[in-house]
Amino acid sequence: AVLFVIVSSMFDVLGAVFPAEHRAREYVGYQLGASVGTLAMRLLMVSALGITLMFWSVVVVYLLLLPVMWARAGLLAPHRLFAVAASEQTRHRVRSFVAFGIPMTLWLVATLLLDVADRFVIEYFEGTADVGIYDANYRLIVGAVALMIVPVTITLHPYLMRISGYGAPEHIGRVIGIIVDNLLPSVLVARAHGV
Repeated sequence: AVLFVIVSSMFDVLGAVFPAEHRAREYVGYQLGASVGTLAMRLLMVSALGITLMFWSVVVVYLLLLPVMWARAGLLAPHRLFAVAASEQTRHRVRSFVAFGIPMTLWLVATLLLDVADRFVIEYFEGTADVGIYDANYRLIVGAVALMIVPVTITLHPYLMRISGYGAPEHIGRVIGIIVDNLLPSVLVARAHGV
């Protein structure tokens, strides 16, 4: 489980580099490669080794993609990272990241608990069959919303980060206002049509 967390975290962090640098095709290629590769690896593992090892398909595929992503992202060679990690600047950044990351981690854990807790409540009162129906519908709705929102956020995040560096809160507020004004009607129309 620890290896899964480390590998998937590295994949997610490296994956964020490409949209931040406006390299959308590469980002989509790696995500598509991960999805197709995971499916193929799962089919191979289930047919050859049994269903218990299906979990490791993600780890294997990510381990195959990580060196390619690392090189394409232009990051330092792994053996040079130790020298950079020992610098005072890195220690300062790690302290800043921990100060920011701990509250975000608590928020993430609370979100995950809320996401899973409703299933336990439904199972307690209604049974496991209703949990399956609820989960399938929930995933469908979340997937549809993500399909509408994620491309917008991936596209706009690097731009918003760049303009936030200029220290112009009025401009940032205007840009976010334009996004909300244009996105909200789309969401309302989609909602009215049952999406």
